[in-house]
Amino acid sequence: MKFWNQFKIAALVTLIASIANAQSVSFQNISDSVSGRNYDPASTVVDSTNSNKLLIGIHSGYDPVTWQNTAFIASTAGFHSRSVTDSLNVDIVAPAGYGIVQIIYRQDIAAFKSREGSYSSNITWTVDGAKQTVSALTPGSKVSTAQFEAPRASVRVTLNSSLSATDIRYITPYRFIRLGGASISILNPSLEVILAPM
Repeated sequence: MKFWNQFKIAALVTLIASIANAQSVSFQNISDSVSGRNYDPASTVVDSTNSNKLLIGIHSGYDPVTWQNTAFIASTAGFHSRSVTDSLNVDIVAPAGYGIVQIIYRQDIAAFKSREGSYSSNITWTVDGAKQTVSALTPGSKVSTAQFEAPRASVRVTLNSSLSATDIRYITPYRFIRLGGASISILNPSLEVILAPM
């Protein structure tokens, strides 16, 4: 009997979760602070396999005026900025009868350095005024989660990201010397929302 009760409870929890997951949030007022590079609101879309997941777009190509790479990358290589900064804002609204209980931010970090080159980052995200830091000191996939004790009807999310890359350069009477190089970039950022009945 005890096993049967536990089974029924587990089944009920699974059913509630599946019903909540079948509901879809609305991602609204998506904007960024730097036009034409880094985050790209125009190519930011809802995941076709998960309507509660937002795939955040990143620009690509080169600026025809400055000839700088427009992706979210800081690099000591030619045609790249050594320092890049951007922020992205999005309002998330839950469907009627449901509330937001968790938001998961994911991103990949690609980084490289050689000899005297170095890179750094400052990546945070703010959820309804509460700031969290995303560790990005090493390459790889990064995950940060915001959890709410009570379901929320709507949430404001702001991503703030700054990247920089440096090297050491010497100028002598006879030649220009650069020791090392570095680059760091943000790839595949996303926001996933978990719902629960209000």
